[in-house]
Amino acid sequence: MNKNFIYHFIIFIFCAFILPLSMLGQNSYPAEKIGLLTDRGIYISGESILFSGTLSLNGGDNILSEAIYIEFITPTGHKINQTKVKIVDNTFEGQLIIPEDALSGYYYMRAYTKWMRNGPVYDYAYVLIKLINANNSDLLEINDSLIDPNYFYENDLKIDKDNLLNKSSFQAAEIAFLNSEKIKDHSYNIASISVYPYVAEPVYLYPNKVVLSSYDSISYYPETRGLTISGKVIDEEGPIPFHKVNLHLKDEKDFISVLSDSLGHFYISLPERYSINELFVIAATESNEKISVLIDQDFCTRPVGLKVPPFSINDDYRIQLLKMAQTSQLNELFNEKDSVAIIPISHFPFYGSAFKSIVFDSYIELDSLSQYFTDLPSWVNVKKVKGKRKLFISGPEAELSFIQPLVLIDFVPIDDIESILKIDPRRIERFEVVIKPYIHGGIIYGGIIALYSRNADFGGFTFPESAMYINYDFYAPLKEDLILSNETEIEFNNTFIWIPDIVNEPSLNDMELVLPSIKGDYIFQFQTLNALGEKSISQCLFHIE
Repeated sequence: MNKNFIYHFIIFIFCAFILPLSMLGQNSYPAEKIGLLTDRGIYISGESILFSGTLSLNGGDNILSEAIYIEFITPTGHKINQTKVKIVDNTFEGQLIIPEDALSGYYYMRAYTKWMRNGPVYDYAYVLIKLINANNSDLLEINDSLIDPNYFYENDLKIDKDNLLNKSSFQAAEIAFLNSEKIKDHSYNIASISVYPYVAEPVYLYPNKVVLSSYDSISYYPETRGLTISGKVIDEEGPIPFHKVNLHLKDEKDFISVLSDSLGHFYISLPERYSINELFVIAATESNEKISVLIDQDFCTRPVGLKVPPFSINDDYRIQLLKMAQTSQLNELFNEKDSVAIIPISHFPFYGSAFKSIVFDSYIELDSLSQYFTDLPSWVNVKKVKGKRKLFISGPEAELSFIQPLVLIDFVPIDDIESILKIDPRRIERFEVVIKPYIHGGIIYGGIIALYSRNADFGGFTFPESAMYINYDFYAPLKEDLILSNETEIEFNNTFIWIPDIVNEPSLNDMELVLPSIKGDYIFQFQTLNALGEKSISQCLFHIE
């Protein structure tokens, strides 16, 4: 019996059941709040929005969630792009690509956790984005009720026009010295620095909202151990309580198994993975059962209506915006894609070494899988229980005689043994046997029988209706470095400098930066977020001769 799985099972029970139940005993549930920063306010279609932020929990220093959901949306909530990022020490950072075909207009960047979906959608973090598509003259259509010419205002936002640099005019690629008193104040949780063309000035526009300090009811549990998939198991009569649901990650030699709760809901905490991965979800099903698995949407789907100002482009800015569009095109042509850090996948099965491995090519060809189990020294027995064939394992442990083993086909758990025994043995390469009781996902099995197909096609096994493939978005790919600096010969970024969190950036110890080498007017911007997610911004305008 694997002791590591006992430990993980205890942690799972605490996070998935005990913690939520303890919170249900309270009169209210503390709300989370996000502060969100972006590198600038105006972008060209096809560019990436660089962002960072902080997460806080009302009434305490700790947080519940470990995952942030980021979306680029229209004012009516239509999603243009989306991603998920991991929270580290209450902070997060990343980037989100704007599609090249996105029309000119006002959009919003928003951030939230799954726990925050228990509150109003207007409590999410929002940043207004002005988008320019230089290749298409069409504008994003907006309902007139959302356009408010008097809606330009700064809401609870402190903006200082300050001398953050040692002077206002510099030579190309000159080193600038920062105002150390202001930047080293550290009365904040996170602070970012960005340098961009003055024409890309952020638009400080925020929707009216009432930030709740607590939630009255709970529909979504906090993701305390990373991303989760939730859903419901149902049959023709309704939800099925305490039913087993299995999840398998493609190309990985493991699976996750959980039980639905008393209302048929299930919650699966996923391993830490990046980019899109194919998941296989299946409910425990006998051959005569019709069971369905309904998966919840991982991103918010509630409607929203966010105010925006009328869209216009100042004639004085047209040339500068055209230069930004040209820079964006050059960046796409000359800059290589960021490398992606991949978490290695184990090539060993989760159960380690098997007690017995039966390789079919080592024996004469038999007519059925049942014969391979019973006619060879495999330690597997085929028995009839209530008229149906079942598999059991012989071994030294007494539990093996009455607890059914875990049966896998290419690491997908199978409960319908009759259908397994009907597989053409010529499509199976081998099977392995573990002859000791095994705990996996908190469930005890009477050993393990793992079948491996020759072509990784499940041996032609026909899965029940409850089985489904899901292309699931895990965390955004890990980038080697999201910090931009102009210490290279060629500069093709409209954000010339971006440091998402100066608190953790040791290169700023000397409080100096290498400025752009391209002539023009720029904004140096210093943004901070405190423990409550409250934002302050300090800026200064400087010129490169």
